[in-house]
Amino acid sequence: MVVGVVVGLIAAVVLAGLLRTVLFGIGPLDALSYLLAPAIILIVTLVACAPPARQATSVDPIETLKAE
Repeated sequence: MVVGVVVGLIAAVVLAGLLRTVLFGIGPLDALSYLLAPAIILIVTLVACAPPARQATSVDPIETLKAE
């Protein structure tokens, strides 16, 4: 996941010059935007993964294998 964030940020910085005409109210190298976007994606990912992970840890693996 960290590799994806780093590659995405590098690509965003490289392509920021092309997006200059469609950015309103922020600069193409706005540090706050580059920090908030990955943070929000990380929070959403953790919230989405928490319920299935909690449910999976409550199941006994031996019982699950016996049922198969």
